[in-house]
Amino acid sequence: MSEPFVVITATGKDKPGLTTEITESIAKANGNIVDIEAFSMRGLFAIFMIVDCRDMSISLESLRSQLIEMGKKIGLDVNIEALPSGRRKSGKKLVLLTTLGKDRPGIVAKISRFLSENNANIERIRMIAYGELNAMEILIDINDITISIGDFKEALNRECKVVGQDVVFQKDTVFRKPKRLIVFDVDGTLIDAEMIDELAKAAGVGGKVSEITSRAMNGEIEFK
Repeated sequence: MSEPFVVITATGKDKPGLTTEITESIAKANGNIVDIEAFSMRGLFAIFMIVDCRDMSISLESLRSQLIEMGKKIGLDVNIEALPSGRRKSGKKLVLLTTLGKDRPGIVAKISRFLSENNANIERIRMIAYGELNAMEILIDINDITISIGDFKEALNRECKVVGQDVVFQKDTVFRKPKRLIVFDVDGTLIDAEMIDELAKAAGVGGKVSEITSRAMNGEIEFK
């Protein structure tokens, strides 16, 4: 086999059975999938695989022809290319960034530019909220960043504020993954309004309560 490892990608309209069709074709040729990621997004399907071809029972060109022909039948564009030489990078320091704020053009561009300029490598990005409110999870490797972690966090927070986003910085460990409870303030964060003021308006005392709220937020009222 001329190429010990290859990268196989396929994209198309999503429907049940696509992953089965392409992975069974690889298995029949005795190709071993050593890494894989697949996802569906707004009716579109994409799969990305690294395949060990060293023990395959057919040539790479035969596999390529079979997969392309299979793809035509089920509506997938299939591509196969050699995996660039070199071992998988070790010593990564993975951090998960979670951003939250009103949606607007330029959010991804602004954040990714900052990460690039500071040599933080993006491993994965995914949207976790859509519509008027935007939320993303961005997995990054900070092993080779050019500034201290403290300075990196402060600068990242400033850049996110420019595009109206709050950002949370978490180490990517097993303890982060199971999200069972999230507690946060709603007024002035997820929504612009202060609900106590809105309730006061409905009760006919909006002006008085709004003044108290404003003074409290400015630290002018001592709570006992």
